[in-house]
Amino acid sequence: MPKQTHIYRDFSGGENTSANPRVIKQNELQLVSGAMVDEMGYLSSFYPPQRSTKAAFYQDFTYTVSPGRGLFYFKSDYSYVSGGNTADDGPYHYVMITDRSTGNISITDGTTKTQIADINILTPDFYVHNNIVRIGCTVGNGTSGGQKWFGPIGTSSSKTLLGHVYTLRWSIIDNALRAPFWGLVGRCHSDTQTSSDAVTITAPVKTDLAGTSTIADDSGVEFTTPSSHGLSVGDTVIISNSEYYSGSHTITAVDTSTTFKIGKTWLSVAEDETPEWRRKGEPAWFSGWQGASASPIEYPSVAQGEASDQNYIVWNADGSNDEIRVITSAADNALTIATGTSTTSTFQIYPPIGTFDYPMGMNLDVYQSYGSDKGAWPPGEYEFGQSLVYEGNQESLIRKLFGDNVTIDANEVLYVRVLTCGIFMASTTIGAYHTAAVTSDIDPRLIGGRVYARKAGTGDNWILLVDVDFRVDGDGDGGGTRLNLTDPLDSWNSRDAGAVTSTLWNTSGASTHDIKDNIARWRGFYSTQYTINSPSPFTYEAINGFSQDEPSLSFGAYQTEAKYKTSVLCNSRVFVANVTYYDTRNQSANLTKMGDAILYSPPNKMDTFPPSNRLDIAEGDGDEFTCLMESGGMLLAFKESTLYIVDVKNPNPAGWRLQGKFDGLGIKNTHSAVKVQSAVAFANNYGCWIYDNNQLKDLIQGKISVNQWQNWTRNKFRKFAIGRSATATTANKLDDSGGTFTAGKSNILEGDVVFNTTDGTTANITGIDSDTRLSLDSNIMASGENYYIESDTFGPNVGYDNISKKLIIVNDCQSISDSPRFYDLVTGAWTRGWDNAPDRTGAALKTGVSYFMDGKLHQDAVASGGIEWDTMNNSWTNFVTIPEATGLDSIGHNSAGTGAAVYVDGNMNASDERNIYIFAMKQKVVDYSVAEGNGDANANRTRYNIVTRDEDFGAPNNIKKIYGISIDYITETGDENFAFDIRYQINGGLVTSDIGREWLVLDSTNFISANDDGVGTAQGNSINTYEIRYPEFSVNAFQSPLKCYSIALQINNKNEESASSERQYFKIVSISIKYRIVGKTSQTDTSAFDTDTMVQSSS
Repeated sequence: MPKQTHIYRDFSGGENTSANPRVIKQNELQLVSGAMVDEMGYLSSFYPPQRSTKAAFYQDFTYTVSPGRGLFYFKSDYSYVSGGNTADDGPYHYVMITDRSTGNISITDGTTKTQIADINILTPDFYVHNNIVRIGCTVGNGTSGGQKWFGPIGTSSSKTLLGHVYTLRWSIIDNALRAPFWGLVGRCHSDTQTSSDAVTITAPVKTDLAGTSTIADDSGVEFTTPSSHGLSVGDTVIISNSEYYSGSHTITAVDTSTTFKIGKTWLSVAEDETPEWRRKGEPAWFSGWQGASASPIEYPSVAQGEASDQNYIVWNADGSNDEIRVITSAADNALTIATGTSTTSTFQIYPPIGTFDYPMGMNLDVYQSYGSDKGAWPPGEYEFGQSLVYEGNQESLIRKLFGDNVTIDANEVLYVRVLTCGIFMASTTIGAYHTAAVTSDIDPRLIGGRVYARKAGTGDNWILLVDVDFRVDGDGDGGGTRLNLTDPLDSWNSRDAGAVTSTLWNTSGASTHDIKDNIARWRGFYSTQYTINSPSPFTYEAINGFSQDEPSLSFGAYQTEAKYKTSVLCNSRVFVANVTYYDTRNQSANLTKMGDAILYSPPNKMDTFPPSNRLDIAEGDGDEFTCLMESGGMLLAFKESTLYIVDVKNPNPAGWRLQGKFDGLGIKNTHSAVKVQSAVAFANNYGCWIYDNNQLKDLIQGKISVNQWQNWTRNKFRKFAIGRSATATTANKLDDSGGTFTAGKSNILEGDVVFNTTDGTTANITGIDSDTRLSLDSNIMASGENYYIESDTFGPNVGYDNISKKLIIVNDCQSISDSPRFYDLVTGAWTRGWDNAPDRTGAALKTGVSYFMDGKLHQDAVASGGIEWDTMNNSWTNFVTIPEATGLDSIGHNSAGTGAAVYVDGNMNASDERNIYIFAMKQKVVDYSVAEGNGDANANRTRYNIVTRDEDFGAPNNIKKIYGISIDYITETGDENFAFDIRYQINGGLVTSDIGREWLVLDSTNFISANDDGVGTAQGNSINTYEIRYPEFSVNAFQSPLKCYSIALQINNKNEESASSERQYFKIVSISIKYRIVGKTSQTDTSAFDTDTMVQSSS
């Protein structure tokens, strides 16, 4: 047979270890480590991040990693500046990172990094919508941080809110849609009062008057009473027993104490008639306002306001002295107020400013008419409530206004007026909450409120009374009120503080309140008086789409214990799962842990979560939701063991449908799934999949066996080594005076397992009480007994490099024990990072993760500049994809600052090993001449290990002679040699689950070419050829061709057996083997081969 040449030109199939190496496809290889196959016709190195080119915006940081969590990327239309002006000419790009030991979160734009105040969330969940980041405290992590709202306040210019003009600034606020706390119902506005006492307001209450009269024509209809009637101009009287004048009338004149006139044209009077008249008496003006002053605050009464330094305010005027004063007590028809200069002739009563926990509200001036025939209110007693409306038109629950109910008689109308107050601060900064110089306790997310009414004691629907817009400046411009949601707004009327007295405030209270320190900034706002003839058709439920009786609407409202583990935006809603919240199905008044519950927001209301908005899937199976993802309008809901796919594209939740349940496709945590453009990729201990366009694809099928994948991903690890001992005996506790359970070093988590090595018992950790104490679910530890703590694997950590269109899968996010694997979404090929071999020289290397090298966290000898680390404690956050040129960083090879970013704690005892790195494996190396990576001039190139298929040349039963091998390649510059080692293996001698590691420990007798610099000098950016014929084979002692049935080639770095093997930039264009088929022999006959030299025997 003539000599033939077998050429490998297509490497696009990548690595295949799921089948016998002889039957994999021609474009597949047994091993591709430290190389890529994403360009057709090339097998090339990639460009990993390096130690000296780690992300500049997070180098040598001190934050402790939260394994699998804590890193977040987002972009905003507005620039983030802490306490300064914000630009609106975005987009701007940001990365946020969490410190698990403190709960602090910092933000960076690549130039500066700033720690955000008032967070305290150890293991956060993030989602962003319309420039606003929501930071959730996840289930199972005790912290007081609660849920946070982080974003810019205002529009492209500013936002006015109850007199305060907010320039465009960022704020971090509790994400709580709290209902208004303060607010009274009664008579809060009057143009007259009967008292001239400067410390008392006495209500001009009209009493019930009645009598008989005669009627005469005296330039109008005049009534004459037998005695003094007590009536006044403007009073409403009801006339009866009169043929011409029966009905309700307004008194237009009172000439004497026994006569009055009505605004009616004289007609006549019937003979012998005796008309009767009546003026109905009014109820008490301030009835029910006093309440109790006990602490804690329960009712927003006048007494409670006084006790908590949240005084209700009277604005009063006597024509010359206008001023505000606080109310100190209330009776039915009298208010005691602080001493001032004005003897009140008119007054208005305003609510307190409130605080974030007990928000401001509105007072409602309300009373019925007397003698009207235009009303259509069902007669009875009515109660009144109020709500607040936040950014995004998100309305709080309704809180009942404080005060007695109001009676509405048949045919009567209702007169209403709304009063509220604020702070006049023009263009004042707000900083984290607000500035220290001039603070405001008004939540800057507010935009308005609503006032409602309903029959008292009925539980009927709350009906809208007045819709209120708070976006008004200190002069009364902007905002307003209206009776329904379609009418234009009526402008506010405003009041300033007037003449302010030094005795205005209760001096026993705290002295930090805005108005107390800045009295002149107070502003009062009151609406026009509305006459409402009948109930509105707008109800709370019709406006919002959920019940008025929901026990809560937001995870941050009052209860910091309310949490969720995972969230996702899908079809203009937010879905959250694995919640600690109110369980409306069991009508529980307390928060309940519901691991199998999914809640969802109304459309475009990204902070509103009515407990009744609950998605019914997969309940009662003993499993919990771990991750939510979205793809093409489909909700992917992962439990640890199962994936549920739900079609939620229908705007009506009644039309949502479960599309599929997939056992075995669950994941343990959110870091095991990643968004890939419109698709979702995810991995667990059994494989890796992608869901795209309603199709679920198994990515390892036919490429990596399930057993191999399981061996790679399963790695339990110990967090505290054997030898530690309990130092005290406490029931269901582990006490260790030398422990560091909360210090961030150990990454101890609830659910980890404590092993008592003294008696062999185990217990699960149920709580992390302190640095030196853990709570356990059983009583296993006594003083002096030894223990260690072990955690199950967190599950694969999955990222997406949008530059090279590759998935990055790391086998865990703590105690990383192996190189990552890469899946090319274009070619469908698997490759892997550099797979470090054991030390073949016998020296005991202290190895440790210190920085990314050749696509993995490189383990290098301490003597060579690597950093020793605690193998139990290295941790990675989740990956985040930086999707476009952001300016976040110029990271060596990655000048665009794009790719898959991850924050790594490579040395829990050394803060200089905590950095953000970015995978971007398709960026050009700019300068190879710069020595990088602990003095290694080759550090910015790649290590690699490539093994071809076990080639039988289509004749499996024939003997072949191998005459030569050639490699066509491209390398970097004209003065660099392509230096490499070539080994071989014949007759399928290696069929293992870890082909790369087995190849690397082979004896050097199977070298074809060892430490070879190639033939001649490589020419940069052009194809060069390295060729070696059998007389030059390093192992060929008999100077004759290799003889085999099949052969596989391994190509790897020169000097790979040493710890300082050379790293290179290369592109292999083709690999050629020159061979001849010489005969046919049974492959079980080994007599023709010398098994030591693997060449034809001389015999």
